[in-house]
Amino acid sequence: MAYCWRCGAQLYENSSFCHSCGAPAKPTSATATGGQTGLERLKDDRAFQDHWAKRVIAYIIDVAIVSVAVFLLLLIVALPALPAVFLGQTFPFAWFWGSG
Repeated sequence: MAYCWRCGAQLYENSSFCHSCGAPAKPTSATATGGQTGLERLKDDRAFQDHWAKRVIAYIIDVAIVSVAVFLLLLIVALPALPAVFLGQTFPFAWFWGSG
């Protein structure tokens, strides 16, 4: 015979919920962790903390890589115009669009 995990009442055969307290007959993953919210679990569970610390570090590294790549691409595109900007020369922009 099965008993409710929350209140201890005896469960009827093939019941999905406890007739006494209404809890599911089989606890879900959220109830298996003690009904903690994500923030409570983050405070208590060391493995959960490590997981999210790795995720944050990976995000920061990804942002740095993408920033460097965008900077290099913009530098390559702007390189032909740099002498005109710094030396005061006029720059014929028509070559950029392929007009001759």
